[in-house]
Amino acid sequence: MSKPLTPGVGWVVAQMILLAVQLTYPLTAGLSFSGWSVWAGASVMTLAGTFALWALKTLGRSLTPLPKPKDDAVLVVAGPYRWVRHPIYSALLLVCGGWAVMWVSSILLALTATLFIIFLFKTQLEEQWLVLRYPEYEAYRKKTGRLIPRIFGR
Repeated sequence: MSKPLTPGVGWVVAQMILLAVQLTYPLTAGLSFSGWSVWAGASVMTLAGTFALWALKTLGRSLTPLPKPKDDAVLVVAGPYRWVRHPIYSALLLVCGGWAVMWVSSILLALTATLFIIFLFKTQLEEQWLVLRYPEYEAYRKKTGRLIPRIFGR
């Protein structure tokens, strides 16, 4: 008898498929890039990648791709988590946005928007578990943006 999947695995699978499509689309569509778009896109991707690495390091052993926190996870509110509750997702969105700019592709921008929607659903599920696990999470959520600092997602 097989073990049931953890709730939220579908969001992770959708995220991974979308990221794979985002990565391979320019090559399969025969797109090319040059000039300003390369520098602009690469700059955004570099900054976002640096932000992601900072978030990964700050999260440490609590990192999991699943929305449900690990049993030994601790609530992290320092580093980039003081500005956004899900900085790794924010960084991934910026990397994808930079990728779209680099290739000057409206299709890639649409895929990035779709990833944003997936992250909205995934974070909603994730935060249900975080509120249950950490009593202080609700206060943190009220003062910290979900994906964009001070703009979106309280």
